[in-house]
Amino acid sequence: MKCKALSGIILMGAIMGREKAFTLIELLVVISIIAMLLAVLMPALGKAREQARAVICASNIKGQVLGLNMYTYEHEIYPQALDFTRNPSTDPPPSGPRFEGKMGWYWFEFAAEALGPLAEKKKKSILYCPSRKFQTSHDTWEIRLTGDYGVNYHICKLKYDTAVSTGILNYTGRSLQPTQILRSSETMLVMDAGAWNAAWFYAEKKSPNPYSAFHGYIPGMSINAGAQQQRVLDQGLMKDALDGRHLSQQVNVGYVDGHVNRRESDSVEVEVLNAGNMEIKNVYPFWWPTRRPINTSGL
Repeated sequence: MKCKALSGIILMGAIMGREKAFTLIELLVVISIIAMLLAVLMPALGKAREQARAVICASNIKGQVLGLNMYTYEHEIYPQALDFTRNPSTDPPPSGPRFEGKMGWYWFEFAAEALGPLAEKKKKSILYCPSRKFQTSHDTWEIRLTGDYGVNYHICKLKYDTAVSTGILNYTGRSLQPTQILRSSETMLVMDAGAWNAAWFYAEKKSPNPYSAFHGYIPGMSINAGAQQQRVLDQGLMKDALDGRHLSQQVNVGYVDGHVNRRESDSVEVEVLNAGNMEIKNVYPFWWPTRRPINTSGL
């Protein structure tokens, strides 16, 4: 009797064990369902990550715009895009060695300095775009200045001597005062860019020879590809220039009045109608803060 009872218990345990186990077909079904869910969710997760990077990028630009505007509160003028009078070797910039070039202080150094000690931890982080597609093995000071953000070259200008004529390019001379900017809510101050500066001739519909030497670009613009791509870009920058940084080929833009938005890269495209008369379609007010360039060559 004891043997029969023991056999019955063992048999019942075996049956119950078989009931709890998964068959091969059941496992395959479960794996298939998981694979289908991953296929559906992964693109959504990728978009969510990219959206998060775009938000960080916009926050970086907002911080830079704030720094530049704080600078103007004290000096009543925007800083130079590049100031040769500040020697990085004897006068170290706030951003540290990454941007220490042989030429001087760049606009973001003045913005970081204006932000003060309260923003000490953010001074360096806001200089980097988390969405940039920058791939290069080169390590020159010019390359270190590319692939993140550019200041409006027609507001924060390049400080040359008075012998240099600005002309239609309009990027040399004294920087502008806030009161010289007519439509602050529509004029770009800082944006996603392939160089440390952003100018209308990087967004020109078809770049003629006088401007083809410039290496800057606006990420994701269609003019960066194909036959219209006449600018000489480092190979490590091409993916950033062609693919863009944010979803739907968009760029983050910070305006003079302090607000930031995201817009299609091609929406900032300009077209030269008559260079002699300085007639450029779509250049004002996004690029130029006034309808005609302001002569600020007298330094």
